[in-house]
Amino acid sequence: MKCINTYIESSNLASLYQNKLFWIIEFATIILTSLIIILYKEYKIKLAQEKYKKNLIEENDKQRKLIFIEHQSCINSLIETIQTMIFEEPEMPYDKELAPFMDYLVEKGYKLTIVKPIAGGKYKFLGHRGVSPRSLAKIKREASWKQGEEKGLYHKVFNVPEESPYQKLSSQDGITVINREHNDIPSSSHFIIGIKNKEYAFDKYPGNCLAIVSIGIPSNLDFADTEINNRQFYNKIMCCLKCKEIALLFKEYKNI
Repeated sequence: MKCINTYIESSNLASLYQNKLFWIIEFATIILTSLIIILYKEYKIKLAQEKYKKNLIEENDKQRKLIFIEHQSCINSLIETIQTMIFEEPEMPYDKELAPFMDYLVEKGYKLTIVKPIAGGKYKFLGHRGVSPRSLAKIKREASWKQGEEKGLYHKVFNVPEESPYQKLSSQDGITVINREHNDIPSSSHFIIGIKNKEYAFDKYPGNCLAIVSIGIPSNLDFADTEINNRQFYNKIMCCLKCKEIALLFKEYKNI
């Protein structure tokens, strides 16, 4: 430091550093350079944000089109089912009536059962896909909505309000444990959905519930148990659920 001070004092730098104009120019240069860097960074951030928004819009449009195609397929299946019930097979059984909508979910890799609450605290099994006979037999033995004796998967949504129509259950939430065959892949979680409406009279439809759908989700298809993911899944299959509801109501109407 002593050497540097000696050099400054012996040169013209000393007078330069004592000049106020020099320091004004110096500070102005630093500020201007900083502003240029900040503006450049903001410009790059803005470009990145615009690119992200564009990609997000394109991805949302793509997903919306795919969902529309899937929903259109469900609606076409509903129309064909009702036409068959009217003109060809008036006494179509439940499992055949619901087959297109069960197949729609099974093709995506899920397992499912559909039940209807009936008097006496029991459930009537309307259809199933991808569930082993051993699993189905134990599920049927345990399923009950009887007050004080609720057991099995379905009571998880039987008594909840219409505004909360589903529950996501993990393997630690009391799901039935079964000794499975070597080739039977267990579900790591279950999505239980109630097809409910306060307009469904309790005396005829216990719990104001037309049906309850249990969707078994294998580990390779499982998703994080968050409200956002659960809501997205529910919305994605909403059209399929509504088609099931319409088909079941149409059968009820025909029976009346």
